[in-house]
Amino acid sequence: MKKISNIKNCLKNIASVLKKEGNSIESIGISDGKMGMAIFLFHYSQFIRDERPKLYAENLIEQINNAVDENTSINYLEGLIGFGIATEYLSSHNFLDINVNDFLEDIDSQFEQLKNHYLYLPIKEIVGQGKYFTARLSNFSNNNNSEIVFSKKQCLSNLVDSMQRPYNYYDQALGTIDLMPDIILLNINKEKAQHFLDYAIYKIETMVYEDIHFKNYPGTFNPLNLSMKLIQASEKLNNKLYMEKALFFLNNYEADFRKYLSVDIGLSFVGFKWSVLYHYLGTKLANTDYLRLSEEWLAYSLKKHNEFVIGEYQNRMPLNQWNGYSQTGLALLYLIGACPEDIFDILPLYML
Repeated sequence: MKKISNIKNCLKNIASVLKKEGNSIESIGISDGKMGMAIFLFHYSQFIRDERPKLYAENLIEQINNAVDENTSINYLEGLIGFGIATEYLSSHNFLDINVNDFLEDIDSQFEQLKNHYLYLPIKEIVGQGKYFTARLSNFSNNNNSEIVFSKKQCLSNLVDSMQRPYNYYDQALGTIDLMPDIILLNINKEKAQHFLDYAIYKIETMVYEDIHFKNYPGTFNPLNLSMKLIQASEKLNNKLYMEKALFFLNNYEADFRKYLSVDIGLSFVGFKWSVLYHYLGTKLANTDYLRLSEEWLAYSLKKHNEFVIGEYQNRMPLNQWNGYSQTGLALLYLIGACPEDIFDILPLYML
């Protein structure tokens, strides 16, 4: 009961800081900007059954819409891609009562103009735009407009055709694992998308082996992030192979990664991220050890929050400190069952 009380106090403080500082933040992003704040405030409003945070969130959305112009970044976490994906998410969860096709028409047009230039984009941008178009196609309102459906499917087809091997970094391969199941479900360039999904998993296995061989482990490899994405792929595609791969990575690498996490990380809110990942994996795999670790990281992070945010340093903390107030708030809402797990489809933890 004490922990729930601490979580509620933490959430109240986060909402208070966001409402106090949100108007002055220039970024529109879903990580540390206005859109991330809006997503948190919508869910928080629903949790406390109070319309006031929702009204503030709607005002933030309006501010973003007014601020967007031809110079706005298309970046996933800080720009238009994330804004568009989050808009679809908020609409599908009935937080926004808008015509999404009209609302995102200009962004659609801007992204569709890039479909013949995917060969020149880095994988991270390709993944971001792919997630945007898969999110747009998943919205029911698109199903009654064949022109919208066709144009977005064409963009996704071009995107898959433009992807090239090999992947040189974990985040490139992980982004591919994140995106491809949704494209496969849409039956767009299905064989090629399946090939890229399986090749990305193989490439990560190769990179991990090389890291261990050259004694660089854990390097940048995170078996928790990877296993989360593999479990999601398994559920979406109804393919047990990806669940088996998730278990393989966890059984072979999680213990060493856990030792790395046990090092004192100082004043970092990244502990909330570890709590979320262990909770997700523990719940999906019925693993009591992971659930225990989730509780331990949650207790640690709440203690740090109480010491340094609610305490004497409160007025010195920038909103993007420690992965962002809104991210911390969404993590806490998820951990107490007040935010659905599909939040991690639009705010992938491996990007944060």
